[in-house]
Amino acid sequence: MRRTWSDADRTALQAEIDSKQKSLDSSAQKVREESQAARRNLRDFIIQKMALIVVRLAQEQQLDAILDVSPGAARDPGKFWPDGLVLWSSGPDIDLKEASSTKPETDITDRVVQKYNAAHR
Repeated sequence: MRRTWSDADRTALQAEIDSKQKSLDSSAQKVREESQAARRNLRDFIIQKMALIVVRLAQEQQLDAILDVSPGAARDPGKFWPDGLVLWSSGPDIDLKEASSTKPETDITDRVVQKYNAAHR
């Protein structure tokens, strides 16, 4: 036996489907926004703790400058930090103009990460 739907029944069913789809889309958007906010909060929390370590290291080693040279830094300031080689330094014994990937002593990323890990385990 096959049921035939009247136009009114089809219209009512389509309206119910549309309403549920809108509710689903709204819930999914809310979950995405909450997830993004949680990621930003976590990122900011870690960066705040990392910044203290970077400043302390700069003071201890008398560094003149610390630069973020990660690939995404210039293209997307909102990108999660760090991303690759991050920190280059210049101190009394390092010429900033010569700081490059050929001078590994200018990369302080590993030292910062080690200090961060030791302080926050």
